[in-house]
Amino acid sequence: MKDKCFAFSWCLVLCGLLSFQSFAQADPKTEKNAATPFQLDFIKDYRIKLDGGCSYYTYDTTSLEKKKYIFIVSAKNVAFINIRDKYVYMKRLNRKINGKNKFTDTFSGNGYEAIITCAQISQIVDHSSLYKGTLAIKKKGSRSTFAIHGKVDSY
Repeated sequence: MKDKCFAFSWCLVLCGLLSFQSFAQADPKTEKNAATPFQLDFIKDYRIKLDGGCSYYTYDTTSLEKKKYIFIVSAKNVAFINIRDKYVYMKRLNRKINGKNKFTDTFSGNGYEAIITCAQISQIVDHSSLYKGTLAIKKKGSRSTFAIHGKVDSY
């Protein structure tokens, strides 16, 4: 009887450890940004008129061919993001040129600030290039930074 209780106790301990281990494993979708206060959702509806000369950015792990963007800049220098199905619009405050085909843009609006730093990695056609860099989103002392890539049109 004593051996059965001992074996049963070990079974409970092992089951507890296994369930804790599966509980402690992070969800791969949220693990990437677990330490970031902002999770950017893909933009489903542009909600403003976008003509030529726009910039479209997404996570560096998302193919541009899917057209699933997290940060869009219109030709009129209005940027927008989607956070929990709330669209946040920001106006470009300034652009700093960091060398040939490299820039840092700062946007602000609705209590948010976005800083995008990019460098051109290739030219697609005469009026469109691929860029790679980072996007930082700030609000009230909280900050999230994302590795991004995107297509920049210039007409």
